[in-house]
Amino acid sequence: MRIPIFAARSVLLGAASLLVGAASPRAQAVMPLAAMNSSIGHVDVTLDLPKDVPYIGEMIMLRVRSTIRGFVALDELRQPPLTNFNWQQLGRDKPIDVKVDGFDVPGIERDIAIFPQQPGRLIIEPFVRHVTMVVGENQRVEVNFASKPVFVDVQRHEGLGRPGEWWLPSSAVTYRESWSPEPDQIEPGKVARRILTIEAAGVMADRLPPPPLLRAPGIITFAGPVTRETVLTANGPVARATYQWDLRPVSSSPAKLPEMHVPWFDVRERRMRDVTVPEHWVAYAGTQIGGGNKSGTSLKARLLASGPLAAGGAGFLWALSLGFLAFSTRSGRALRTLLVKPRELRALSRAARRGQPEAVKAALVGLARIDPPRWRSLVHDSVLAARLAELDAALYGQTPVPPPPLGPLARDIGRLWQAAEVPLHGADDGLPPVDGIVMAEPGLWNRRTGDSRRPG
Repeated sequence: MRIPIFAARSVLLGAASLLVGAASPRAQAVMPLAAMNSSIGHVDVTLDLPKDVPYIGEMIMLRVRSTIRGFVALDELRQPPLTNFNWQQLGRDKPIDVKVDGFDVPGIERDIAIFPQQPGRLIIEPFVRHVTMVVGENQRVEVNFASKPVFVDVQRHEGLGRPGEWWLPSSAVTYRESWSPEPDQIEPGKVARRILTIEAAGVMADRLPPPPLLRAPGIITFAGPVTRETVLTANGPVARATYQWDLRPVSSSPAKLPEMHVPWFDVRERRMRDVTVPEHWVAYAGTQIGGGNKSGTSLKARLLASGPLAAGGAGFLWALSLGFLAFSTRSGRALRTLLVKPRELRALSRAARRGQPEAVKAALVGLARIDPPRWRSLVHDSVLAARLAELDAALYGQTPVPPPPLGPLARDIGRLWQAAEVPLHGADDGLPPVDGIVMAEPGLWNRRTGDSRRPG
């Protein structure tokens, strides 16, 4: 809605300069000008206001139009200080032609985006067009044409969003996101770079929010530099901010990076809205996200859901596997692991009863070392992986968080350890490795075999 404010009347020089003695040649040129009709020149100020009272920081388009009927030698449009407003002029002054009493009258037009910074009734002082006109017999006289003061009512924005949220009044907010490489295809020892660009129409770049905090259990994050820019358009400024991070998982277990939210106030619909950047799984290349179980059902739940027929078939396969394991040294070791409870499991239960998360972590590392394939089959379960990530966050995170319940965690790991499927390997040479058992991850050099190839 465009609201014309006031058509300014011509305001000539002070009476002292116009009433100089008649003997002065200059006075003979000025006197007829003073007697002219006030429509010789004027200044119009127009504000493009929303349908209700604007909020602090909301963009208001201000347009200044001025025309003068006469020959102008020198011209200057003087802008007031615009106290209590931030502002941005949108390009150069534009020449215009306006029909006045059937004649084409030249003029100028200036567009300014203003942003109120205080609540209450704010004043915009007059714009003054200071010109030097040629009158009479090539006589020059200085004349001022001024607008009337303009008043704008502004209201606070508190109460529209949640306390502490960033205030972003805009007509449109969009985002673009890119990963290099993809977040679930990170090579061991490398990082993935995430670049997020947010654009908002109707604001300056300094009004865009600071970089979002990326904190998630099981993920190490390195924040990069932030770039900001403002692009001027005919409809107002468009702000753009680009954020970047380098990320990698803490361990071979996949970790979930939560979604991000950017709240903003829609100045067109006059309501709060939200831009949601989706969540991502961060993992090394070759890691099975969620253990292939997209529904998030744990391995324990899938085993308990088996019916009597499945239980009979499992018993037959179990007996068959026991007979097969007896013919392999490495398989025999796996069989002994099943039949004899490892001391690491006993240490895990003892640490859980005592409420010692550090000792629980040490016992888990021991389990991973005595049987890496079995441990990998456990952590592929998405529910268990999330609980282990919570334990890592409690031990190594920057923000103190409580660990998950240690007793249930130890019991579930013990059950899943016994029920986990163990991949069979080739024959063992019967000799222990010189530097202990090595947990060879995909893409890492195996100190025992010297092989850096991925498993087929």
